[in-house]
Amino acid sequence: MKKLIALLIAVGVAGAAVAADYTPSSEEDTSAAITRGAATFTTVAAGDVAITGSIEPDIVVVTDAAAYTVLDNNSGQVHIVPDLTADCTITMPAEAANQYYKFVYAGGAADGQDWIIDTGTNTAYFVGGLTQIDVTGVGTNVVTQYYSDGNSNSKLGVLTPEAGTVVELWCEDGVTWYVSGTVYSDTDTGVTFADQ
Repeated sequence: MKKLIALLIAVGVAGAAVAADYTPSSEEDTSAAITRGAATFTTVAAGDVAITGSIEPDIVVVTDAAAYTVLDNNSGQVHIVPDLTADCTITMPAEAANQYYKFVYAGGAADGQDWIIDTGTNTAYFVGGLTQIDVTGVGTNVVTQYYSDGNSNSKLGVLTPEAGTVVELWCEDGVTWYVSGTVYSDTDTGVTFADQ
């Protein structure tokens, strides 16, 4: 049932109602309401789940500041990053199983500033990488893949992003941040991975 509720949240069902022959296990808390965005999930009686309100995709707009802290309860939400006026350190929440964050550049022009996505500790490191597309096509660095070292890189730099930049992060095991995405930039080196 928890997976069904998560699926309804993920697909953005508006005004959905669910009722099924379902008996909660003894480990599940059926007494409290669960609120996510505009929707409230409440166990009405054993076997029934009611969803009230509308379920709409949540969007978080990252503030134009030198530092931004990602909230744990914003997992699963799209984070819109504006055209920044200074480099921004984006601090990730403490690692926990099944976290997911998506960062999308949505400035009105190419950004002259950088994102530094920071887990805060080398024990919570990145695995994976990003593809960078150099939009000016200078030299041979038109398309380049950048990978973390897979054992200690806990800082990810996205340098001067442009339209189309999307970075996705998953923490499945409560320790490792998996990373994938595409960075559009007119910088030859548009992505960096580093330790603390």
